[in-house]
Amino acid sequence: MEATVNPDSNQLLKQIAQELYINNLELNKERKRIQEVLFQVAEIVFSIDQKFKIVVFNSSAEIAFNISKENAIGRHADDIINLISHKNSQSIKVKDYAFVKKDKVKKDLGDPIIVKREADEDSYYKLNFNNILINSEVKECVISLSDITDEIELDKEKDEFISIASHELKTPVTIIKTNLWMFEHTLKAELNESQKRLLWETDEGIKRLSKIVSNLLDISRVEQGRLVIEKKKVDINQLIEEVTTSYKELLKKKKLKLIFSKTRIKEVFTDRDKIIEILDNLISNSIKYTKRGHIKIWVSSTRKEIKLSVSDTGPGIAKKDYPRLFQKFGRGNAGLKQQVLGASTGLGLYISKRIIEELGGKIGFTSELGKGSTFWFTIPKNSVSLTYSE
Repeated sequence: MEATVNPDSNQLLKQIAQELYINNLELNKERKRIQEVLFQVAEIVFSIDQKFKIVVFNSSAEIAFNISKENAIGRHADDIINLISHKNSQSIKVKDYAFVKKDKVKKDLGDPIIVKREADEDSYYKLNFNNILINSEVKECVISLSDITDEIELDKEKDEFISIASHELKTPVTIIKTNLWMFEHTLKAELNESQKRLLWETDEGIKRLSKIVSNLLDISRVEQGRLVIEKKKVDINQLIEEVTTSYKELLKKKKLKLIFSKTRIKEVFTDRDKIIEILDNLISNSIKYTKRGHIKIWVSSTRKEIKLSVSDTGPGIAKKDYPRLFQKFGRGNAGLKQQVLGASTGLGLYISKRIIEELGGKIGFTSELGKGSTFWFTIPKNSVSLTYSE
């Protein structure tokens, strides 16, 4: 018995086949259009498969890495992509970042990246990784590099200006400080209370100005890689007492109590001046933002590090301000509104962070709004020689 074919079924199959053909044609056109847009986009864009082999390579990538798309596709990315960290001059490997979860990515990913070129000057880029799922089995990682050379060059010019201006300011500030000291110690007995108050306020003002100048100079040294670390034996108790003594009058004026119990750790091997600078920044901030209560300083020790902490009973820090604290010129709302000792410049914590990183330590804080803050920093024991008091 011969099978019969329904004419309507034939017509339906032809119609489906035609629609599939049209849809595939449209998909191919759309794919080519997207590829053309991607190829011509100004940003450097390339993608890799799970074996780290290049599958997409746009024209900006061709120019940046001096290799054609045809020669790049199919090759291991780290064989042709030459990226250097601007922060520490270390080589950046694509395989160290691709297909890694966002929360596991190294914290230095946001630092500027240098694309090394043989003849031209170095260019600076911001590096971005995005993992995409093609289907349940196939993954690709899209890497893009946004050119930030103009911003970096502008930042360099700004740092150079800050360096020159700071050096020019340092000499007159030193002269004023010296003359004030001489005036205070030769005529203090002859001054009345009103004159003594004016002298104290002038002295505090010049100290503040001197600190700002020092901070600006430190920024210049840090940004240009000229920060000098000089380690030697330091009496940690004596160091803390030296810093706190300079705030004796201010603490008395604000009616704040200072709490410090001497630690058994007598001597450490570190950079004395740098530790003083960091501790001074933390203590001055605590006093600045605390209206009543106390400032507490203590030293603790773990198997790997020495930890110095400064806590206060100030207003605390709002969570929305957390990301700003260790940024250059970053300030929370309290820092913007502060007037008693001058508004915060947003430099102290940034400089402290950069210095402590150079010393091999870490810096951080805990805070609860309305209940005060604790700022701390560590000195690693693997670079510290400890001496304990009896």
